[in-house]
Amino acid sequence: MVDCSTPGIKDEDERKKRLGVDQLNSTKIKNSYSGFIKDWNDNQLFTKQKERNLVGWETQHSIRVGQNPEQILLSLQFLGVGEMPPKWDL
Repeated sequence: MVDCSTPGIKDEDERKKRLGVDQLNSTKIKNSYSGFIKDWNDNQLFTKQKERNLVGWETQHSIRVGQNPEQILLSLQFLGVGEMPPKWDL
């Protein structure tokens, strides 16, 4: 689920799938930000990070927990990769 920087998803069907995932995560954030954070932390991407650098993982976790859920929600809804039109040709 992590996209650091991308010119978007070229394939229309893949972009729609991603939009569905983004909408599901938006619902999770609205219903329970702490539940969303728990699910996010359970992402396999972070399992290895936690094993390699526990202090770094704990620092990032603390930052995630301290974020404003409403701002995270707005960011995902309006700036998520599923919402973003592809810009590969620019």
